[in-house]
Amino acid sequence: MFFTKKDGWKQTKPHHHYNVGTTSGNWYLGELNEIGVPVSTMSDGTPKGYAFITFKGNQYTVDYKVAGKPKDFQIEIYAPKVLEKDKKTSAGIYANFFMGGEKDEVLFRLDSGAWKKMKYVLESDPGFLSTLHKWDNTETLLTGRRPSTPAKCKHLWRVAVPANLAAGEHTIEVKATDMYGKTYI
Repeated sequence: MFFTKKDGWKQTKPHHHYNVGTTSGNWYLGELNEIGVPVSTMSDGTPKGYAFITFKGNQYTVDYKVAGKPKDFQIEIYAPKVLEKDKKTSAGIYANFFMGGEKDEVLFRLDSGAWKKMKYVLESDPGFLSTLHKWDNTETLLTGRRPSTPAKCKHLWRVAVPANLAAGEHTIEVKATDMYGKTYI
């Protein structure tokens, strides 16, 4: 998020305001994982983790590290698992780029095809919503505690699912480039 003059910031250069995700994620809410620790996905769909800030003179970069994942795990993809062939659908392919911002470029491709732009959206993360639906519709008690109410995700991109996909499984890839020029796939 950047504050500008329209937000009351008095300087010419916008102010980068960044609130890092917490190591406790969603305050230790959610199902327990394989070692008995709450998954704790934050209410915007970001996995719990921490950030590193690196300074070179008066320049900086910020890197987010998801707890328990490789450092290159920066994007969560959400897409429908089953669709009816040759039928239009309102379903979408979503990419939650954890360190992303509205001005970043996020692309997708299906089955190693051409890269195409995704559209920035301000919505709740569908993966987080799916988790809440699981809690609200279970017939048996889940381990852990129900996550909190979802927040609008400020680092989410969407594209419609193409209606002309061939029957069978498909591979979705997402490529995102952040404000520092770093690219993640």
